[in-house]
Amino acid sequence: QRVAAVGRRAAVDLVLNPVPERYLGPWPATRPCNIVLSLSRFWAQKEPALTIRAFAALLRETPDARLLWAGDGPLMDDTRALAAELGVAASVEFLGPVPDPLPLLQQASVLVSSSQFEAMPYSILEAMATGTAIVATDIIAHREVDGGSGALALVRAEPAPMARRMSSRRPLLMPS
Repeated sequence: QRVAAVGRRAAVDLVLNPVPERYLGPWPATRPCNIVLSLSRFWAQKEPALTIRAFAALLRETPDARLLWAGDGPLMDDTRALAAELGVAASVEFLGPVPDPLPLLQQASVLVSSSQFEAMPYSILEAMATGTAIVATDIIAHREVDGGSGALALVRAEPAPMARRMSSRRPLLMPS
């Protein structure tokens, strides 16, 4: 769509990018309670070290937990090294780029986002569409997407609060 110019402002192209309809279909009756998912690039703004540190804290309480991480980027090797240093590498699966995150969302008990800032957090929207529980840093974009609904567990950008919320969150909705 094209938005016409208003006053001295230039016209803007609006690209609609909704969550695909197939995300809204029927879901499995149960999900494991130990799969943590990150759909995040390994960039500084995404704070991948925070996700690994929070997951390490979670493993102390939930030793059978697994972290599936879809994404790539310049901090991937550093994140792998930190996972090894913290002794959690065996419980983390670095998947690289994943063209379709839907099967991962169907498996996950919780999606975690440790971003410092976002423009539009699409992974959060996809998780909301699938009824996956979400633990996310308390930033403006996450608050705006949540809209006060409480669908997201918004936490301080610290490992312990993130781990506590990851262990207590379960799927919010299981579409029938």
